[in-house]
Amino acid sequence: MNQSLSTFISLAAIAAITLFAAYALGIVGGENITSVYHEDYHDFIYSGDLISGYFSGDGMMHFANNDYYRGHFAGGRFDGVGMFVFADGSVYTGDFAHGLPEGEGTYADESGRIIYQGSFSAGQICGQGQYFATEGWTYTGEFKQSLFDGEGSIMVGEEIIDGVWEKGVKSR
Repeated sequence: MNQSLSTFISLAAIAAITLFAAYALGIVGGENITSVYHEDYHDFIYSGDLISGYFSGDGMMHFANNDYYRGHFAGGRFDGVGMFVFADGSVYTGDFAHGLPEGEGTYADESGRIIYQGSFSAGQICGQGQYFATEGWTYTGEFKQSLFDGEGSIMVGEEIIDGVWEKGVKSR
């Protein structure tokens, strides 16, 4: 899996912690545009609404490393439908809950080629989905903790290999 997706989880957590620290210190204020900085974490700029000091409604958060999120916020976190664009150009588009990918989504690489399409849970690929390998084969089936796990099939050209996978390895 692309390192960008795993980096996403830590960036979302950093943003939430930074906002909390800024709010507690009285840095955050106003209704529309707020810039927040906390030297122990990352810079980011948020454009959107604040409700009771939390990012809420539709908005955009741009990080110093050029990652950005555009979509819905609730309680200071990515929540609802949104798009997270990584600095390398790869993109996650889909559902978020509590700051993480949750529900249905699509992850595409920097060229726009879809890598994964399907279910996410707590930021991990989990449930039903499709993985499109750069070598041209496709896995369709169940995932757990971002690995093939459960019933699924791999399609290579015209050949289909059905089976059961456990932690990314075909078991039968």
